[in-house]
Amino acid sequence: MTEARHWLLGLAAVGLLATGCTTSPTPTPESPATSEKPSRPADLAVAGKPDTELCELLTAEQQSQLGVGRPTPDSEVNETTGVGFPGCGWLTPPGEDPPYDITVYAVPESTKDFMDRLSPAFPETEASYTVAGFPAKQAQRGESLEQLGCMVGVDVADGQTLGVFVGPGLMQVMSNKDICDKAKQAAEAAVATLRSQG
Repeated sequence: MTEARHWLLGLAAVGLLATGCTTSPTPTPESPATSEKPSRPADLAVAGKPDTELCELLTAEQQSQLGVGRPTPDSEVNETTGVGFPGCGWLTPPGEDPPYDITVYAVPESTKDFMDRLSPAFPETEASYTVAGFPAKQAQRGESLEQLGCMVGVDVADGQTLGVFVGPGLMQVMSNKDICDKAKQAAEAAVATLRSQG
């Protein structure tokens, strides 16, 4: 998981949210941006799952479809970065072209807070969409770091994010679009498995 480790080591600090005030003594209704909650088809718990359980989020069939295998608990990243998110990683078979790895993380924070760590993001591949009905954000690090990989954060419950990262092999032969497309596919597979687990 070298690419994932490099990417996590390059995480930027989350910026402080600006707050405003009003001189009116009359209470005003909350704006939609602060009062609306994300719409999800269900709440899926990932926070607190150990990395061994995260290794079950890509079934053998899904691994075959994504072209990866050899699930490995990714506690090494946690020790290296101190981020503390349990994870599991899968690699393409030796000699497979193009080589890449997929890592799934259980993130005990909101998708916005988690994905804000990639700020400033690479604008060409930054996107918002849904994964099986769950709000999701996609981003790569900007500042010429986009080739380290692509992260998709899926809002699975209040204060819980399923993070799915795809990092290219050392030769970096995948385009940014292909890296992010693979991350989205992996996120869709992991969410499908998580929903099937109940």
